Amino acid sequence: MKVALITNKSLRHKYWVCEMMTNFDVSLIVHPVVVKKSFYFLLKKKIFNYGYIYGFLKIISVFYNYTNRSIKVAEYKAFLDYDKKYKAIPDNIVVDNLELNSEEVINLIAKKKIDVVCFLGGGIANNDLINSPNIACLNFHSGISPYYNGSKTIFHALSDFRPNFCGGTLMKMSEKIDGGDILL
Repeated sequence: MKVALITNKSLRHKYWVCEMMTNFDVSLIVHPVVVKKSFYFLLKKKIFNYGYIYGFLKIISVFYNYTNRSIKVAEYKAFLDYDKKYKAIPDNIVVDNLELNSEEVINLIAKKKIDVVCFLGGGIANNDLINSPNIACLNFHSGISPYYNGSKTIFHALSDFRPNFCGGTLMKMSEKIDGGDILL
């Protein structure tokens, strides 16, 4: 079974890629172009949906996360060896800087006869990409869906005093963020 991985390039994502490569026939690794919306845009949307108090608390939370480097230091210490292991991956299976839902990515999946595409933080896929592998398109979400979706799910579960909601969810990929059918 041929597997494609779509993910980012942080150390924890490189760890995931290396671990997947030891257990599966990984034939393609895609690091799509990351298009980030501005903080102002996201905050305006949150204030509109949840009110000014939420917006103020969100600003404090983001500032704390940005200035608190202990998480980055811990990630660096835990996964540094995987940066070296990642560099040993053959260049012919790694593709950088393509738009996620582009014809190029879909054509690569078809050309390499990929059976399963696995996502970990790789972006929002459209139906053409979701339906491109032979068997399935899967997403691993580092939160317990549907209770904690989006990013920083562990942080939010702990700040809500719900440590029992720390974990992960394996789901089928869908166009909705963390909205696919839950498998595990």
